[in-house]
This record gives sequence, C-alpha cells and structure tokens, in this order.
Amino acid sequence: MKNLITLLLCGLFLLGISCSSITQQTKKHAGLFPINQTGEYGYIDTSGKVVINPQFQQAGNFSDGLAPVKVGGKVGYIDKSSKFVINPQFDDAGEFSEGFAVVTVGEEAGVIDTTGKMVVAPQFTAIGSFVDGVARVLVGDKIGYIDTTGKFVVNPQFSRGHDFSEGLAVVGIGERDNNSKCGFIDKTGKLVISPQFVQCHDFSDGLAIVGQGTYQNWNTVVINQKGEILRNNFYYPRGFSEGLSPVCTKPYGVKADCGYMDKSGNWTIKPQFDQAHPFSEGLAKVVIDDKRWGYIDRTGKMVISPQFPSGLGDEPFLGGLARATVDNRKAYIDKTGKIVWQESP
Repeated sequence: MKNLITLLLCGLFLLGISCSSITQQTKKHAGLFPINQTGEYGYIDTSGKVVINPQFQQAGNFSDGLAPVKVGGKVGYIDKSSKFVINPQFDDAGEFSEGFAVVTVGEEAGVIDTTGKMVVAPQFTAIGSFVDGVARVLVGDKIGYIDTTGKFVVNPQFSRGHDFSEGLAVVGIGERDNNSKCGFIDKTGKLVISPQFVQCHDFSDGLAIVGQGTYQNWNTVVINQKGEILRNNFYYPRGFSEGLSPVCTKPYGVKADCGYMDKSGNWTIKPQFDQAHPFSEGLAKVVIDDKRWGYIDRTGKMVISPQFPSGLGDEPFLGGLARATVDNRKAYIDKTGKIVWQESP
C-alpha cells in the first residue's frame, strides 16, 4: 500500500520517482550525481570523477546541500564531503525543497528541516514537495494541502492533486475513473478554474495544457489562468519548458510528426519527430523513426545523434549531464553526447 501511495503522490527518493517539473528540478543543481557501482551507491562530478566513493545502499540527489542516503536499512542525509549531517533513522526520505524534506517513520510521513528537526510529526499517508510554503498530503484517499507547520490550508477533499505551480494546483473531483474531472485551485482552496477537463498539466509560463471532452473522445487545448481556451486540437503536449511545448499533429503509432510550439501557437520547430520531450538546459530528447533517442537544440538542430534506447531511470539534462542507457548499462552523458561515466558490466 505504501508503494502505491508513493506512486500516486510521486514522492520519495528510493523509488526514483518525481512529479516535479523540469523548471523546478533545475533551480540549482549541486553538480553531484548518484551512481550505482556493483550494488553500492556513490557520487560523481560533472567530469565523471568519483567524488564520494560507492558505499550506500541507496542514494538520492543533493538539494539544499544535503542528499538522502540509505545505510543499515535506514535513511539519513550527508553533505558534499559524505559526512552525515542527519543520522540514518528514517524508513524512507525525500529531497529537500524550500528547506524541508518528507520522511517516513513506519507507514506515516512527516517533515523535517535541514537540521533534522521534525517540524511536522509523522501522521500522513504521504506528502508531496513544498512549493511556496505549501505541500499536498494524502489523508485516507483524499488530497489536501498543508503549510510548513502541518496546518491544513486546504482540507483533504480531492481525489487527485499536483504541487502548486505559478500559484495554482491541479486537483481532481470524483473517483479516478472515466467520470473524474480536473481543474485548478488557488492556495486558499478556491476553485479558480472549475473541474471540467479529463487531463490537466501544471501551469508554466502562464499557460496550461488540458484535455477537453471525454476519456473516449477528447482533444488537447491550451488555457490561460482565467481558464480561457487559446488553442486546441493537437496531441501529446507535455507542457511548456523554456518557452516551448512539444506537440504532435497525430497520435503515436501513425507517424506522429512531433515538433515544438511557442506560447503564441507558432511552430518554432516544425513537426518531424516520432516523439518529443520538453527542453531542459537548452536541449530536448527526440526520437526519429521509432528507434533511438537523440537531442536537439532550440533551433531544431540535432546536436547529439539518435543513438540511445529508452531505459528506466533516463532523465533530461540537469546540471550539465543526462542519464542514459548505453549497451544495457546506466550511464551519464554530457551535452556533446560523450559518456562521462558508465556502470560496470
């Protein structure tokens, strides 16, 4: 049950899951990257040099100068010198966001600060990341929002919910089935865009991408923060990042023809790819001929030729490196496509 709830909230680091947008992830990268070498975890720098020797059972990303690591079955936090700042004592733990991190003790989630002080006692089924001082929580099967003291600012009442982005959060009304709808609330819990969509992406650059219609027959539209529809009728948008959104003119499987639109609805990069993902640090993952991933720049130029198969744990560029799968092994590549580190055979 715990793993299911974590999946729903995209929570803790040991599962390697995150719902954060690329913009949030890139706010300040520590320049250290977790690696798994022969079953133990350590860290490399951007050159691929091992700077913290593999010694942990699990390791997460650095944030606020600290990283969650697991030893002896418990999770604590180390600094960049590999010294424990918060001793291993938790059953699971996440990355810090705005000076706070989610931890679990037994089956309940709470919140600590960067000193390890428990500021919200373990009491919730699951907790998301703090954004602008507010985090979503799961109580039973309903989602609400708390502040950094654990006080509810929005009572649990939604069937689904996202972290806040640009002052608004996606929430769902109704069961998670064909009858559920999503809309947007502000930090008081007021529905500023009524639940009327079958799919909702977070706001970015003042715009959000939503699905309008029914689960059996729906089209994608772009709305502003008033809920006004600006554009419609395209496929598989993934939200705006660095001012552009990947968009396809056809469904996958029928030569999708994906490209990138700007906020005005203009094709900045014309449809030509089978799949397209958001930009991060000036590069975006694309697929040609349903075969391998490559990376393009904002002009559409292929700067890293298609050569990487999709693999579990692959990520966009963050801090100058991207995770990739090479010869069935996990690796990190730089922005030229050079492999700077690869796990042992």
